Amino acid sequence: MSNSFLPKAEDKLVQWANNFVSYAVTRPVQTGLSTTAVTEITNRRNDFQNSILLTETAESAFRANVKLKATKMKNLEDYARSLNLIIQGNLNVTDETKLGLGLAIKKKRERRLPEIPADLTVKATKRGDNLLKWKANGNRIGAMCEVWACYGASKEWKYVESVTGITFTDKTAPAYEKVTYKVRAKVDGKFSKFSNEAALTTPAATPILMMDKAA
Repeated sequence: MSNSFLPKAEDKLVQWANNFVSYAVTRPVQTGLSTTAVTEITNRRNDFQNSILLTETAESAFRANVKLKATKMKNLEDYARSLNLIIQGNLNVTDETKLGLGLAIKKKRERRLPEIPADLTVKATKRGDNLLKWKANGNRIGAMCEVWACYGASKEWKYVESVTGITFTDKTAPAYEKVTYKVRAKVDGKFSKFSNEAALTTPAATPILMMDKAA
């Protein structure tokens, strides 16, 4: 026997049952249904209608509980993050304690020494100055470099000047005296090792002759 006469939607099924009971209860002869049968479908109609109400109430409560759960979860996460910041910022808390609390250990950033300036060269200019050049060798553009010099037969190194870049012109070196240079990089307060040494004998400055306009 087909059930196709039954409506599929819940509210329509309840409405159909209401109409069925209302019609059948006043027409026992015409329908041939006993009072027991009408009472049974009435009870089942009521049970189904009540279950709909319970489901709707449960669904409403479920949605409210889901929303409440999300709020409580965010509250816990926010407070956990604030405690993590406090603990991570406390220098007295050891890594072992952090691991015991289930917190991550932040790796300490190692401050590397600057790279050693490479291929230092020096040559005399026509004006008698000493022009130094070197390669950054991986240090960032504009990194500070210290220039040191050792004059004549002395074995004592003297600080000359700090420059940014990879060139320096020494205008103070004594003429006709051997001078040796070396440079080192300085980045974030840390020094590299010294570069190779470059030496030459500083010539006397070439005099600039003035032409006699009357000649």
